[in-house]
Amino acid sequence: MYYTHFGVVVVVAAAAVSSSVCFIFRNLSSLEGKMNKLQKGLSQVDNKVSSLKKKFEERTTEAAKLKVELEKEQETIEAAENLVGKLEGEYQRWSEQVHSYMFY
Repeated sequence: MYYTHFGVVVVVAAAAVSSSVCFIFRNLSSLEGKMNKLQKGLSQVDNKVSSLKKKFEERTTEAAKLKVELEKEQETIEAAENLVGKLEGEYQRWSEQVHSYMFY
């Protein structure tokens, strides 16, 4: 067969294109594998974030409930301290009255 100069250029160009296409397909397969691995990792991160958000919401709700309970308990303690203070004053007054009756 007799090749013309143009034919040689075409054959060389076709070989280069074929080589490039093979290179691209090999790399594409490798990149697809890496992409799948990254997507799987991202999915795991998304699941972990969702789980942590749920726990955060639960803890926030629990903290709000505990705050309300703490405020109620604080009110109870304040009322008890107030009552003890009044009873102490009453006890003092009664003691003085008893003392005055004993020496009257």
